[in-house]
Amino acid sequence: MASDKELEELKDKLEELEARINALQDYLEGDDSVFMALAITVLGISVPRRLIGLIGMIKRVYTDLKSLGMMDDISRVIIGVLAAKGEMCVSELEREVRRVRGSASRRIIYDRLRLLEGYGVLRTRREGNRRLVSLEGKYFK
Repeated sequence: MASDKELEELKDKLEELEARINALQDYLEGDDSVFMALAITVLGISVPRRLIGLIGMIKRVYTDLKSLGMMDDISRVIIGVLAAKGEMCVSELEREVRRVRGSASRRIIYDRLRLLEGYGVLRTRREGNRRLVSLEGKYFK
């Protein structure tokens, strides 16, 4: 059984942790995926430097697209899937978007891919009869 002093110390640590998480959440304006990744970093869990850079790039993409009125749930999932898994063919991407989101029509996914490519976030290329998509452009090099 923990002593009163140990319980008080634990309470203080939890309050400090809650304050740090709340400060991060305010900074990120409620973007849960980026918030969680940064919270993990702040909590002292070792995160590769490349991942931290990628999180920053994704945050910039989200902010820019949101300011243009282009950030919707499907676009967010597309960017997240490509950031996590790297280049993939469109049919693989469709499956992953549906797996993460639950549902998404092929037409809407293709529409979002065209919009994101036009904005310079994605790059598509042909390899045989496959169309491959990757994060690219001014954000991802």
